Amino acid sequence: MKHFFSLIALTVLLSFSPSGDIYSVAVKALDGNSLDLNQYKGKKVLFVVLSLSAEDTTVRASQLAELQDKYRSTLVIVGVPSIEAGFKTADADKLKGLYKDAHILISEGMNVNKGAQQSALFQWLTHKEQNRHFDQDVRGVGSKFFVDESGELYAVMGANLTPAHPLMEKILTKPQRKNP
Repeated sequence: MKHFFSLIALTVLLSFSPSGDIYSVAVKALDGNSLDLNQYKGKKVLFVVLSLSAEDTTVRASQLAELQDKYRSTLVIVGVPSIEAGFKTADADKLKGLYKDAHILISEGMNVNKGAQQSALFQWLTHKEQNRHFDQDVRGVGSKFFVDESGELYAVMGANLTPAHPLMEKILTKPQRKNP
């Protein structure tokens, strides 16, 4: 009987495990094409909520470009325009122009804040039951989510940590976790 209850408890526990990894989340690029995250397995991926204006200094394209150039062999940066921050599909060309020299991937506009309209990507990034590590809402433009080479969310930072901040180096040079 004791083993029976243990088996039931294990079954219940496993039924609440995360439904998928970051690589199974469907993401579209700004141009409407599919952005297959599977191709970035083995690299760190930084998801950053983009500024929609050159006047907004929260996330500068030049800082993202420097970061991408410095870590080009180990890092992929995916910029996400936030619908809550005012992104509209009509702004796509303006956004492409703003980040053209940053050498980053740009997704389609997404609802990034928790709620009924939140995109699947940000549901995974902001809900602990999906990413297994963090339960933290987006803190506005400049919010950053760091995924390691094995698809684990390992750091979440707000806008106050700019791409040029010295802590970024520490986060991005975190040694790859050994598989158990």
